[in-house]
Amino acid sequence: MKLPWLTLALLPLFACKGGDDGKQAANKVAVSEVAETKEPVLEKQTHSNGMVRFKDPGVYVDGKPVGVLRFGELPTSVKPVWIKEEGAVTFNPGDEGPKTRVVMQRRYRFSDYFKAMGVDLSKVKEMHLYGGNQYAAAVVIPGKNLALDGFLFRFGGAIWGKPLPVCPLGIGDGKCPDQIGSLALYVDKEPPKREGGYFYFDDKRVEGIPYFGEPLRGGVRVYFDGPMVATVKRNKLRAAKLEPISKTETSETYKLLDFLKTQGVDTDKIQEAWIISYERHVEKFNREQLLNLTFVANQGESGVILVGDKLTHTHAITLHSKPLTPDELPKLTEEEIEKADG
Repeated sequence: MKLPWLTLALLPLFACKGGDDGKQAANKVAVSEVAETKEPVLEKQTHSNGMVRFKDPGVYVDGKPVGVLRFGELPTSVKPVWIKEEGAVTFNPGDEGPKTRVVMQRRYRFSDYFKAMGVDLSKVKEMHLYGGNQYAAAVVIPGKNLALDGFLFRFGGAIWGKPLPVCPLGIGDGKCPDQIGSLALYVDKEPPKREGGYFYFDDKRVEGIPYFGEPLRGGVRVYFDGPMVATVKRNKLRAAKLEPISKTETSETYKLLDFLKTQGVDTDKIQEAWIISYERHVEKFNREQLLNLTFVANQGESGVILVGDKLTHTHAITLHSKPLTPDELPKLTEEEIEKADG
């Protein structure tokens, strides 16, 4: 059957959408991933000119980064809200029977997420929900609306992919981005004022994340009982003036706890660590194992380190002041795993 010319012309557009997520899915492991003018200046966002600044969907509280909104980096205390939706059924021409079925889709409450990050929701002034395509555009959510029924988020691939908002009517100004580029929450500090699609402190337009600057990019995030406490990047290893225990021309090996101490982490309270690889909790280390746990940082690989004797590809690490029980770990359905690994 010939496709209309318009359909053929559009195919490359759809094939390219979510390229990073597509690569991520293909590589899944099998284990249980200030300008002064108020005139808006729109620039095309490209990797070469540095305008694609929200590749990592960072979360900030009063300008402090507390995490990145990825499925594998959700605090384990944040449990899914299961929503019934109608899904399509694969069928052949002439097949009889239902063409749709009821499927359960996982969603998450913004309020649950921020509680897990240690935020007192009663004190929240505003949340600014940035979209993924326009640098300065954001929806302003009053703090009292954070806990509204139906204000949720999900991930494009259920257990991987880009974070997407689910907005009830009247949540903010009646708008909802098609994806989440960044989240900025204001509790103790005053939020900037939005005007004409941009944010301002007095008459100065804010570029980047208010009170922080350039959004988070790259690195391996380390979380401790919820919030992020460190990021493993080669420039931070240099700044910490930490001597590697071994090195080659292209890689350096460090002790994990030694690095965390340089970042102000109270390592005496850590009882367990989990390795997050391709959005999955794949390997656990108890307190005794952590004392000598090492990682390898390879030149040119800012988003991954190799941890332990197995050199496990690691995209995030979660630290815990008490061991997790099996019930506290994320539960994935067979269908979700099949779609993610397929």
